Amino acid sequence: MKIATAVQMNAVDDALIHQYGYSIYELVEMASQHLLEEMPKRQSYLLLVGPGNNGADALSLAKRLIEKGKDVYVQLFYFDHSNSTVQHFYERVKDQVVFVEKWVDAEVVVDGIFGNGLSRALDKDLQHYLRQINRLNGIHIAIDSPTGINATTGAMQSVCFQAEKTVTFMCCKLAMMNPDLRKWFGTITVKSFGIEQEVLEHSRIADTIDQNVISSFFRRRKNHDHKGVNGKITHFTGSREYTGAACLASLASVYSGSGIVRVCSDDYVLQQVKIHNLEAITLDKSLFSAKMLEGQQALLCGCGCGWTDSTRQMVQCLIQESKVPLVIDADGINVVSEHPEWLLEKQCPIILTPHLGEFARLCPEKSDLETAIQAFAERYDVIMVVKGPNTIVYGNHRFYRNTTGNPGMATAGMGDVLAGIISSFCGQGYEPLHAAQLGVYLHGLCGDQLYLDHYTVFPHQLIEKIPEIMKRLSDEKDTDWDNKSL
Repeated sequence: MKIATAVQMNAVDDALIHQYGYSIYELVEMASQHLLEEMPKRQSYLLLVGPGNNGADALSLAKRLIEKGKDVYVQLFYFDHSNSTVQHFYERVKDQVVFVEKWVDAEVVVDGIFGNGLSRALDKDLQHYLRQINRLNGIHIAIDSPTGINATTGAMQSVCFQAEKTVTFMCCKLAMMNPDLRKWFGTITVKSFGIEQEVLEHSRIADTIDQNVISSFFRRRKNHDHKGVNGKITHFTGSREYTGAACLASLASVYSGSGIVRVCSDDYVLQQVKIHNLEAITLDKSLFSAKMLEGQQALLCGCGCGWTDSTRQMVQCLIQESKVPLVIDADGINVVSEHPEWLLEKQCPIILTPHLGEFARLCPEKSDLETAIQAFAERYDVIMVVKGPNTIVYGNHRFYRNTTGNPGMATAGMGDVLAGIISSFCGQGYEPLHAAQLGVYLHGLCGDQLYLDHYTVFPHQLIEKIPEIMKRLSDEKDTDWDNKSL
């Protein structure tokens, strides 16, 4: 499933019109036919019509409902007769519908006031109106997005239309992935026009990372597996100031199924690792040589290392010497931001896992996020995992957005856990892109399960949840255990 921003959807509409020869009127007619299919079979309908394309969709729907013999009431909001699209559909129904100045007690209420890209503040009169509408008993349906919600950012006005169903077109919109907004969107139905696939495939619109995607490549363990085939990985993590990063990352790798996990760090860090992670092997950083990389299936560096000369030397060496997938996180990314040219010297797949602040150091050029991610990833041939709400993964020339995760996970150490999980899957033999997708999805899903009962989700709690969730994924690949499925 595709997931898009309002700007991206506007670009799709423009492409369909200017490159593929469809008129805006044809697109509106397609939308209204799909809307008609989703309408509850009732007799009376109140259509709330705004000044843009959502209003045109609603007016076109009004025409179809009239042809079905329904009682149709229309209320206009900020109506702009200079908008040729809206005016076109207004002229078609103006003598057939009943225009009202206030709400009526209809069986179905359809919100076509504002759609995906709402940025203006709702005035007090409209806020008051929406409060009254939300109290009506009729079935409430929103076109594209409930008025009062920005479908990209999820930003909410003080009052929003509360929908029991939202009908959107071609793609799911980004805010629809936010579980906190589900009560406003209601049931979400995505309707395809059947003409947009080529445009979507050649755009930067992301695919979702969801249960179906993960199930397509997740592997069950085989009966004869042993620790030697479940991944040998080494972490270059931690410093005296950040011992927890090394402990959390290594624990996350162990709990994610790695057969052998080694931690290479300073002695003080290793003492803490020995206390908190009995399964990890410890290696003194002062004894490091490239020979230590032999026989490993994946490497992780950067978590809690500090932005130091020692870290710079380590990162450069690993990039130049590693023959196996290398995950670079935190201070490793900060070092790479100083010397991105090192990435051109790599001999292995590299996954970078920046949060937005670290990414800004990697890509200081001013451009939109998707453009910057794509440009950097393509220039240096790396996989990007840009952490945040609906974490973005970019690889093999495609964008992916995660569908799991929640605000309760905004705690220190979560990034270390994610890096440990991704490196574990790399070591277990997953393709690097699949390792990144599985890592962010599992990380978020564990957090979601904990968030059901906890206001705040801590890294150690999430780590302990990993084996349980992985077992469920292994046993129930064909079962809808993902609470966030649309």
